[in-house]
Parts: sequence; structure tokens; C-alpha cells
Amino acid sequence: NPPADIRDAMDSATTAVDRLWGNYKEKICWFNREMLSDLEHEMTIAPEVERALAEKEFTFYLQPKYSVQDKRIVGSEALVRWFHKKKGLIPPSEFIPVIEKNGLVTRVDMYIWDMVCSTIRKWLDEGIEIAPVSVNVSRMDIESVDVPEVFIGLIQKYQIDSKYLEIEITESAFVEDTRILKNVARRLRTAGFMVLIDDFGSGYSSLNMLKDVQADVLKMDIKFFDLNNTNYEKGVDIIESVLSMSRKMKLSVIAEGVETEEQIQVIKDIGLNYVQGFYYYKPMSLEDYEKMMKKE
Repeated sequence: NPPADIRDAMDSATTAVDRLWGNYKEKICWFNREMLSDLEHEMTIAPEVERALAEKEFTFYLQPKYSVQDKRIVGSEALVRWFHKKKGLIPPSEFIPVIEKNGLVTRVDMYIWDMVCSTIRKWLDEGIEIAPVSVNVSRMDIESVDVPEVFIGLIQKYQIDSKYLEIEITESAFVEDTRILKNVARRLRTAGFMVLIDDFGSGYSSLNMLKDVQADVLKMDIKFFDLNNTNYEKGVDIIESVLSMSRKMKLSVIAEGVETEEQIQVIKDIGLNYVQGFYYYKPMSLEDYEKMMKKE
């Protein structure tokens, strides 16, 4: 056996290498002691996820999508939440990276997809007017299960129309493997689902990807709208170019992550209609969302 200090060094190096998982910008990571506490946190969270799934501790909040012109809600996005029976609400930032690393993310995602479809069925039965709900699909989901088959099965199980359920796939997933994602998007659209490209502009945007992938909606990252005195004109020109290109490609556009009056002003100035963000609505519980929709 190697000396303890060598084993410790190897463990530290392995811990540091794990930090590079999914990170395409950094090629080197230096170990520090905070990584050990993070690792302990992960080892605590991971076993709890299986129990939380069994005991139905996961649920979802809904963040509305808003039409600036019509001044009404046109849809919402389902966002996973974990209400731990002892710890209370565990922020997504604490558990999502963990379940992505240990392979449980698809289990949780599929649980939320089913819950969303069950909720839409309930709304139909209660006569509540329904705005479409979008759910998130990750690259790992696509690698783990036949995503179009899963969603077709869900709408058959709950006897709901595919127009009520929209599928959001992150831009980075398309960039990493256009061929597979293109086939998934095509099959989803053939089955009647709207496909949204999420987080467009948050990383290395690929215009070639837009050419190859069939989609219905482009969700522009808020970074597009963080303009100041030095970059305002160029920024507006870029946004208007993306909008013009999207219209020619018959893509609707949503500005996501909008939080400030300045960002809203840019959006109004360039004539962008659909917005999602804290400025209009924060993610809200299902109960609060239903109350709001009944009033509307």
C-alpha cells in the first residue's frame, strides 16, 4: 500500500478532478479544503434523494411566462423543489448538482414530468383555463431514457392534449450532440409538443445548431439584456438581429431571467413580447398559481 500522504494526495487530486465534471471552460482545478466539506455534503444528500422520491418530498413551483403586449400569462415553467421533512426547503442549487453527478437527475425529472401531467389533468377536470406548462429536459435525460416515448406515454396515461405540455432543452445540450438532439426534437414536434431551446446565449451559442434543430421557441438568456452606456448600441443591434433571424426561422422568442426596469425597457424598445423573470412573477407554489389563474 502507498504511504498515507500519497493516498491523501491521490484522493485530493481525484476530488479536484471531479470539480471539472461538466465544466468545459476550465482544464485545471487546484484542490482546496472547502472541497472536502462539499464532498461531505454530497454524500449526505445523495442517499436522501432516494428516500425523498419514495416519500414524495419533491414537487414543483411554476414561474409564469408573460405577454408584455397583451398583459396576460401565456404559460409557465415547472421548476423542481424539495421540501425535506426535517430540513424544510432545500434550495435547488444544493441538490441539483448532486443528483446530476450521481445519476439520479433523470429519476427526479421523470417524477416531476409525471406530476405536471397529473396536475394538468386535474385542471381539465376542474374546468380551470390552462396555459401550457413547460418542463425541463437535460442531456442526461436524453442519454438515459427515450424522452419522446416517455412524454407520449404520459399524455396517453393522463389523457391530455400535447398542446398543454412544452419541452425545454438547454442550448448546451444541442451544441454537445446536435445529431441525437435533432432526432429527439423532431420526434417531440411530430408528437405535437412545442420544443423550446433554453438558455440561448448563456454559453457558446451556435447559429449552426439553430439551422439544424427543429424548435418552436428560443429562450434568450438575460445576459443579452444586461446593457450599459458602453455596449448599449451594439447590444441592441445583436438582440434585434437575433429577433430578425428568429422571425425568419419562425421561432418565437422569450426573454428569460428579466429582473430590472432597465431590462424591461430594452425589451419594450426592441418590440420583444414574451418575458419570464422576477420582474413580473417569481416561481410560485401550485396553490398560489391556481388561485391566480382562477382570478384571471
